[in-house]
Amino acid sequence: PVIEDDVVSVVAIDHAVPHLVQTVHAGSGASQVSVSPDQKWVLVGNRKSGTVSVFAVANRQLHPVQTLNMGADSNPASVLFLPDGQNAVVVLRGPHQLALLHKVGEGFEVQEQRLNLGHAPNTMDITRSGLLAVGDQDPAHSAVHLARLENGTLNLLGTIPVASGPEPLRFSPDGRYLAVGLSTTPTEMLRDTEPLHSIVLIEAA
Repeated sequence: PVIEDDVVSVVAIDHAVPHLVQTVHAGSGASQVSVSPDQKWVLVGNRKSGTVSVFAVANRQLHPVQTLNMGADSNPASVLFLPDGQNAVVVLRGPHQLALLHKVGEGFEVQEQRLNLGHAPNTMDITRSGLLAVGDQDPAHSAVHLARLENGTLNLLGTIPVASGPEPLRFSPDGRYLAVGLSTTPTEMLRDTEPLHSIVLIEAA
């Protein structure tokens, strides 16, 4: 279930000690938070309100800039900045799509192009070169979709079937491998299908 809270907490770690710096409000169902490579912008996907909150970062504080409407019942499940810092992608679980955000001036705009992604896209990860992996949670079509932004266009590179519940996803630091957690697959099913029982490793390059 998606929690309807809108609170985002900013935590600093100084001398190996974490402490709360700030608490701000995004939208209903605030979930994944993404920080731009230059650490000047923060995006928050709000699953219940169907929006993405945009914050500017200054002096270790978040300052609200705008709220991007992704559409009714869009359910923005994940949001990530691309390595160039000028673009970001949002997984819209409702319409099963990947949306593109582009930085314009002191804010971001939602681009018209949408990439259709399977049946129930949810979490994602990205490599330093910009290769995206998106987990599809549909029990009947569980998979990992690979995509990339090329010349301003989101392109689907391929789809890899996996066992049920691909979540979370994490690329290795060099981008060569993708670790896929299988959060909803019973262990007894994995014994005959996946040798690692809870994690699948996919060679990405």
